[in-house]
Amino acid sequence: MAATQRPANTPRAAKWRKLIHVAKRQLGLDEETYRTVLRTVGGAESTSHMDMAHLIKVLDHLKRAGFRVKPTGQQSGRTIYIDNEQARKVRALWLFLHTLGVVKDPSERALTVYVKRITGRDHLRFVGDYTALIESLKSWAMRHLPEQVDGMVNDLVEMELSPEAGEHAAAAIRRLATGHSFDTYWHAWVHCMRALGRPIPPEVAPQKRRAVQ
Repeated sequence: MAATQRPANTPRAAKWRKLIHVAKRQLGLDEETYRTVLRTVGGAESTSHMDMAHLIKVLDHLKRAGFRVKPTGQQSGRTIYIDNEQARKVRALWLFLHTLGVVKDPSERALTVYVKRITGRDHLRFVGDYTALIESLKSWAMRHLPEQVDGMVNDLVEMELSPEAGEHAAAAIRRLATGHSFDTYWHAWVHCMRALGRPIPPEVAPQKRRAVQ
């Protein structure tokens, strides 16, 4: 726990902690990824150790990652959030493109606009077959991902690396020797990020879990 924090014990803090736990479930974060978010954004291992300012930071971060607070009662114009395995994969790819610097607006609303352009459907919930949408996102990523991975590999070969970082760098190079698919470059990207000591953003964790198992 950060030494400067004094845990907040107010009704508002309790509400924020509850919302953070809802966000964890909605975004499909595993325990390791969730704890990484708490440490890196909130400065503590648990929400119970955070002051109000850090609780707000964590919740804002999770909102940027795609979390939407579901309103109580009927409200017109609200964002409808669909949560299934295929939708999570689409959302993870969209947020991965944001991590790469390709997508400027990672919001659910911007994703809905993209879904409409690719599928002709007004929302993810109306998409029956996600294949074309997923493949279009992968193709978009592949216009940028190889260059970024190659750049990281070039940086790594010039660096003095720890044994662990060296293992990840070698794993990235081995992956790149196996082909030129999205999955190949995804694995290489993960290894390069780890070799460089860069955290893999938790907002792309659903895709990370699928790809690196």
